[in-house]
Amino acid sequence: MEITEEMIKENTKILQTKGLQEHNWKLSIENLSVTHCRLASMRGLETLVNLRQLNLSHNLLTQIDYIQHCKLTEELNLEENRITRIEKLGELIYLKKLELGKNRIARI
Repeated sequence: MEITEEMIKENTKILQTKGLQEHNWKLSIENLSVTHCRLASMRGLETLVNLRQLNLSHNLLTQIDYIQHCKLTEELNLEENRITRIEKLGELIYLKKLELGKNRIARI
């Protein structure tokens, strides 16, 4: 399972932005929490370019992916997944907080 538009809409407060067109509603999302949803993929994040805080803890993720498109991310919680490698975080130059506890990290 990957992150769907329905999950995004259910788990975030979409800001009312003057002049924001229907197809650009994802541009207003800065905070997203999708936990306990059995996510196996981070696919769906690539359009959330203004994301600042992301919580995908308690899922079934095995790798960190698609986050490189969210360059403004400051806080990332990936605790209690099945991640084995820490990768694709190099472009997140604003990242201040990274939570990876209770994963299966074998390689950094």
